[in-house]
Amino acid sequence: MVNFYPTHFTLASGAVPGTDHDCCPFDFRDRMQAAAGAGVTTIGLYYPDIANVLRTYSLHDMRRILDDTGITVVEYEWLNDWCYDGERRLPADAALELILRTADVLGGQHIKASDFMNTTVRLEQASERFSHLCRKVRPSGLNVMFEMLPSGFSNFPSVELSLALVRGAGEVNGGILLDSWHLTRTHTALADLAAALRPGDLIAAELNDGLLADPEDPDDAVRNHRLLVGEGEFDLAGIVSVLARHGFCGPWGIEILSEQLRRCSLDDVACRTVATTRAFFSQFEPPADAAGYPMEIA
Repeated sequence: MVNFYPTHFTLASGAVPGTDHDCCPFDFRDRMQAAAGAGVTTIGLYYPDIANVLRTYSLHDMRRILDDTGITVVEYEWLNDWCYDGERRLPADAALELILRTADVLGGQHIKASDFMNTTVRLEQASERFSHLCRKVRPSGLNVMFEMLPSGFSNFPSVELSLALVRGAGEVNGGILLDSWHLTRTHTALADLAAALRPGDLIAAELNDGLLADPEDPDDAVRNHRLLVGEGEFDLAGIVSVLARHGFCGPWGIEILSEQLRRCSLDDVACRTVATTRAFFSQFEPPADAAGYPMEIA
């Protein structure tokens, strides 16, 4: 059984990341029904979209819709500016309050955080602030994962620096998130990835595909031109195998930020996401024991 969840932007037809139109324009119930109809059982939510849905539904309404469709929430994203002090951190504090209030009703497993566009906060302060964030979240039962981003988007643009940040925090509910797009764009060698990781470092991993050639406009490419799993040139099998050998069998986030998919119907996006993900994971045969197998064995 593949333990995967589509992230917000994968299923949010019409939502454009990094703009004022980052919330899905479709009704929450319709979205969950389309996802469930395609076989989705777990999802990720995005806190601005939660705030938008709450204009129509209460959190308890959302819980009933999730229960009716058999879907559970795994992830809340995307927390930024938590690493600052003072007024700059206030939006992050408000976002975290909404996430924790939502998780109290809807449940969940983890919060995705990054230091997107940070150019001033250094490693020691970031580790200290990450520790504070994890301790604040801990009573909720949620984990907090730091997402490694490439240079130009983060002050810690490598697996090694991201691990140093999280390990420096030293919190049991803290870890990292690795995204196949960012691993590929940072030219992270699989041997280096295998050498850097320890069991327990990884809370979740995200898969998407793309072309190997470095894009002329990295910002446009990351927001608009990711491909469904197995439809590009990335060495996804190699990445998955390395992570599986370190004991990771999910959850695998499926994060497809695609201008093309945004034009598709809710049903089409959900069905294509599920079909391509299952087809990709079908290449992995379960061994006699679970070591190196990237799926949960039911």
